Amino acid sequence: MGLATARAFARAGAAVVLADLDRRAAERASEDLTDAGHRALGLGCDVAAEEQAAAMVDIVEQQPIGRLGAADEIADAALWLCGPGAGFVIGTALPADGGFTVH
Repeated sequence: MGLATARAFARAGAAVVLADLDRRAAERASEDLTDAGHRALGLGCDVAAEEQAAAMVDIVEQQPIGRLGAADEIADAALWLCGPGAGFVIGTALPADGGFTVH
């Protein structure tokens, strides 16, 4: 389910980080996405291991906004575009990537 979600976000233009106990599987999945023209990073990580979780924090800190985005934040952006608040917005792309594309 996580990989399917990551693929959907990547197809929608998001940069994704794939973390799995099986590092090679995460790398293969990210390679498939990057070969298809998406931005993806595959890492081996056991989030139950404190030192590995800390390494993931280092990756997050490299993001311009200092964290990875949450799914509800992306959904909120899409809902705003579909709602009355964006009634005057026509034909635009809304980069919801925490500043990654301009970094």
